[in-house]
Amino acid sequence: MDEDSLFEVDNPLFDLWESIPEVKSSIPIFVPSLGRATTATTPTMLPTSILVVEAHEYKQYVKQFGAARVLKLPGNYYGTVTYARNWIKKYSLSQGHRYHWQVDDNIKKIQRHEKIQGKSYYDDVDAMDVFGRIEQFVMATSGLAIVGIAHIAFAWASDQAFALNKQVYSCVLVENNDLKWRPGMPEDTDYSLQVLISGQCTALFTAYVINKARTESVKGGHTAYYQSDGRLRNIEGLQKAWPSLQIGKLERFGKPVAQVGHAWRQFRQRPQIPK
Repeated sequence: MDEDSLFEVDNPLFDLWESIPEVKSSIPIFVPSLGRATTATTPTMLPTSILVVEAHEYKQYVKQFGAARVLKLPGNYYGTVTYARNWIKKYSLSQGHRYHWQVDDNIKKIQRHEKIQGKSYYDDVDAMDVFGRIEQFVMATSGLAIVGIAHIAFAWASDQAFALNKQVYSCVLVENNDLKWRPGMPEDTDYSLQVLISGQCTALFTAYVINKARTESVKGGHTAYYQSDGRLRNIEGLQKAWPSLQIGKLERFGKPVAQVGHAWRQFRQRPQIPK
């Protein structure tokens, strides 16, 4: 096991994780959604989740899910999910919540991930139980400002339950602090960096994985944000926001992506277990 692996699995934290059973989620779950009133898969997977939608689509979502499960944003055509994310956080804080979940609307299922003799195995699991277990872990520690569940495409290489101080995305439990998502760049990357620069921690769980539709493969969402030169402009925005991190650019599956891997390694802070 190399130095990074030893850092990523801090024994007391790992022991704490192993001691926590799967229990039902008790923290509010919000799903920002656009153009997917009839195709969003996350609301079915998470039956207590609340959809947050633009005003012009409110009636469509209410027809599909009922008024009790839909919140209406004050405007339309924001062009990015950033506004919705910040609105959700502000709303959650106004309701007295310490934490809230934000989950992409195109997640099909969550699975338990186990690595045995170098091979990954996946079993379907109740997402509400997974969320509950993660909630209990976060609330038993201090210093975790945002945590997430890894995508199945990226979790196969890990034989650990979680890694510290990595980018989190798509399915995240957020502490209601003063940080904000910022437009004009990959908002999940930027938010994770803001957390780490502030001295707090992130955790990316690979004991479970999300299985979701590929970006741009389902009609709806902020697809235009990624089309044409949108991805490139977002990378340039990230580079401008974080010049000291020397963020690069590479192509993956024919599309430009930000090269940030080296940046995460510099953050060595750890969450604490209060005595």
